[in-house]
Amino acid sequence: MKTRIPFLTATLLLLGIVCADAAGKKHEINEKLDKAVSELTFHIDINTILPQGAQAIYDGSTYYLDVREGHVTSYLPFIGRSLSSLAPGENLSLSFDESPEIRVEAPKSRKKDGYKLYFTAKTESRHKWHVCITLFDNGTSGIDCISDTMSSMSYWGELDFDYKQDK
Repeated sequence: MKTRIPFLTATLLLLGIVCADAAGKKHEINEKLDKAVSELTFHIDINTILPQGAQAIYDGSTYYLDVREGHVTSYLPFIGRSLSSLAPGENLSLSFDESPEIRVEAPKSRKKDGYKLYFTAKTESRHKWHVCITLFDNGTSGIDCISDTMSSMSYWGELDFDYKQDK
């Protein structure tokens, strides 16, 4: 029994250190998230593409959505169908490069909800998209894009707080 006491003490001490580290990391992410939303400056690396009515595509490529002081730039693929006629060779990607008015909703509950950001933007091919970005407190995000003339698209990705934009 005496040999188990030091083992149990060491196990409990190690468990306490791991839990404290996880809580500290979550607090650090929450602070970065609050700052990113208040400054409207963050970068999302897309890792999952979810076309409406199709199978999810897991992709580790260069798709992104970037918000810098309210200016939105993105390179998101469109995999879906058009509900209107298209011009030959028309670019259907969701490529934004504008400064829309962004509406921010704070989460009601940190454990269940994330920040929600809403804006409307037009792509290079002049298709209008209503975009909802949800930023979660674990560093992940969801992007939902709805258009009147195209099928809906959703994307999942990771927030990159340390992303430096090339100038």
